[in-house]
Amino acid sequence: MMLVIGSSGCIDVELAKELLIQKEEARLVYVNRIYTYSYSFTSVVTEPTTLEFSEVFDIVIKNDTRYLDTIVSVSIPNLPDVGSEWQEILENYTIERFVIVEIFNPLGDKVNSVEINTTTVHPLQLERIPEPMTGPWRLKINAQGIGITAIDLHDSFSVKITAREPKYEV
Repeated sequence: MMLVIGSSGCIDVELAKELLIQKEEARLVYVNRIYTYSYSFTSVVTEPTTLEFSEVFDIVIKNDTRYLDTIVSVSIPNLPDVGSEWQEILENYTIERFVIVEIFNPLGDKVNSVEINTTTVHPLQLERIPEPMTGPWRLKINAQGIGITAIDLHDSFSVKITAREPKYEV
C-alpha cells in the first residue's frame, strides 16, 4: 500500500491490483452430475412384434467423486380386458416383459445389477457405490416390452444416475 501511495508518476495497473485486491482462493465444493436414460415402447397394432431395447452408455467419473447413485423406475402395466376384436392382438403380446440394468466399473467388473419384471411402485435405488474408481464406467440396459398406442398401453423405464463430483469455485 505504501509503495502505491509513495510512487510518483505512472504505476503499473496490474501491480496495483495485486497489492490492493486480495486473490480469492479456489474452494472445493461437490455438485451432482445427473445422467437420465428413459424409453417407452411403441408398436403398430397391425404388426404385433416383440420390442427389444439394448444400449450401452458411458459415464465418465472424475477423480475424487464421492459416490454414484442409481435409481430405476419401471412401468409394466397389466394387459387390459378388452373386447374380442382386441383379444387376439393382445394374445400375441404374451412375451416376457423385463428391464435389466447393469453397471460396470472401468476395469469391466459388474458392480451393480437388477432385473425388474413388474411395475415399480416407488423408484428402486440400487446399492450406492462410494468413492467410485476414476474413469469411464458403463451402464448397460436390456429390456423387452410392449406398446400399443390404440389402447394407450406402453411399457417404459427410466434410469437416473447421480455422480457426486468435485468442482472448484472461485
